[in-house]
Amino acid sequence: DAGSERAATPVELADMVALFRQCMQAGAFGLGSSTFENHNGWNGIPVPSRLATPEEFRAFAGVIADFGHGSMMATCGNATSIAFLEELAEISGRPVIYAPLLHYSNQPRRAFDIVAQCAAARQRGNPVYAQGSCQPLSMDFTLTAAYPMLTIEGWPKSQDKPAVAAVLADPGFRRGVREDLKSPKGTRIFNGHWERVEVTTSARADLQGRSIAAIAAGDGKDPVDTFLDLGLAEDLETVFTAKLLNVEEDAVAELLRDEGVLVSLSDAGAHHTFFCDAGFGMHFLGHWVRERGLFTLPQAIRKLSSDLADIYGIPDRGRLVEGAFADMILFDPASIAIGPTERIADLPADSSRLIRRAPGLHGTWVNGVRVFDGTGYVKTTPPGQVLTRFTGGAPSVGMPAAAH
Repeated sequence: DAGSERAATPVELADMVALFRQCMQAGAFGLGSSTFENHNGWNGIPVPSRLATPEEFRAFAGVIADFGHGSMMATCGNATSIAFLEELAEISGRPVIYAPLLHYSNQPRRAFDIVAQCAAARQRGNPVYAQGSCQPLSMDFTLTAAYPMLTIEGWPKSQDKPAVAAVLADPGFRRGVREDLKSPKGTRIFNGHWERVEVTTSARADLQGRSIAAIAAGDGKDPVDTFLDLGLAEDLETVFTAKLLNVEEDAVAELLRDEGVLVSLSDAGAHHTFFCDAGFGMHFLGHWVRERGLFTLPQAIRKLSSDLADIYGIPDRGRLVEGAFADMILFDPASIAIGPTERIADLPADSSRLIRRAPGLHGTWVNGVRVFDGTGYVKTTPPGQVLTRFTGGAPSVGMPAAAH
């Protein structure tokens, strides 16, 4: 519990480093972490990694250096600079990945500055890359778990309904929200674009699919009041969907073209009740190749496969060549896409999660065995293998010739 209250002591850090070394000896790939201010546990308690000191990260980078393979990545908050990630890359000799690279409407140069700093680090021989999303970041939420709003000054982090309701009804709180949204602030993911917040599920069918901005204009009300009044009237059960970041497509296109930007960022189910970006590859092939023509099909496939395998140092993956693992998908370039989010309740205690389907995807093979037939999973002996073998040395993607 103390991990969410303070940094590690020298003795605790030594114990963690020893445990990490055991993990690497057992076949672990590296270290993933978070310093992002919005990453909290129940009732707003910070995840422990947010309190980690730079010395802690340097110590873990030193372990990776001893093994000569693997990587470090972090979901980075305001205090984590590209210069610090470059220092970790220099210590470890291995790639360090910044995440998430997203275009902020209120800070239009932010993502481009990050990309430029990563490129400069690579030119100095230090492999620093950025994980970028190829689709808008959308999120479903209710007012008892309003993740997009948590970086607004004074927003309640409690998930106790009566406590949250009391705060949301307070006129002083509402004035504070309106004031805070007037100016850009750090990595805040919601910046007052009420036209991008829609009512998804409501007791009022006439509101579903409409934006808060449109509802507020129709009622002659302030959008903050419209948003909060609707949630309070429905016992905080109203489901909203917000398009938060990566909405300006011309800017996103420019970011995706950079060879140091890894097309990825699915969150791997970490926020399964809020959003599902697991189909980013299908969206990349459908939208950015077929619809926008930003990449040729071979360029896109390379960016989704061999570039990633080469950067992370995963051998015999990412290419269809003799001797490599036969990991493949079969898709129709004319129809491949990503469907809308769907909510299904198949988790323990009747909990729900979001999924997305992929029209145009006709099959998936893992190690030469078909596991998906375009409609559902195929019953078969699981063909996956644990990755325990990695390559070392500097990756070639985006690095100067002298470094590889």
